[in-house]
Amino acid sequence: MNSMEVDSDNTISLRGSISHVLELLKYAINGILLHRGVYPDEEFYVEKRFGLDLPLILPSSTEDYIELTLIRLRDWLLKEVVKQVVVVVMDADDGHTIERWIFEPHVSMNDPNIAKRLDAEMDRELSAVMKDIITPTFLPPLEKQTVFDILVYVKDGAEVPEGWDTTHSHVVEDGEHDTMKGLTAPHHKVGLSVAYRDED
Repeated sequence: MNSMEVDSDNTISLRGSISHVLELLKYAINGILLHRGVYPDEEFYVEKRFGLDLPLILPSSTEDYIELTLIRLRDWLLKEVVKQVVVVVMDADDGHTIERWIFEPHVSMNDPNIAKRLDAEMDRELSAVMKDIITPTFLPPLEKQTVFDILVYVKDGAEVPEGWDTTHSHVVEDGEHDTMKGLTAPHHKVGLSVAYRDED
């Protein structure tokens, strides 16, 4: 189910052109699904991109859901109404939220030189984000079966398309918050925060 929220929280900050932001989100979402064990290894293939071996989920309803979400997100980014994109990992049995990965896109719409600068910095930015997702040693292992959802926080008055629902924010009850150092570059920034709950 696609979801829309109007609020704010901890952030993973992504600054750049719309195409770069969407590409970062695609690989980051897939990385979370693999490395946090939402789906098993055999449901992914590896794509060589930006000098990294990056996981992408095999063709499935999950892949369709991610792609359709990114298509809708592109329209919202063009209208500059996106505040946050949140990947929520939940217990499959009772639906309580275990982890909450929060991205905050910063899109440079009016800078004609941004694409050239981003091309030069893209490898480092994507590498920094993915390494933080793949190797956060403080996150407890997820032993339970989990599911995920993608929430999009938008500004008041933004048009909500058919098929999207307003939902609650999936707060992590009694959770911990940690910030992982990402990349700070002259023209864009990647900061990474995650809210999580130790299930032990």
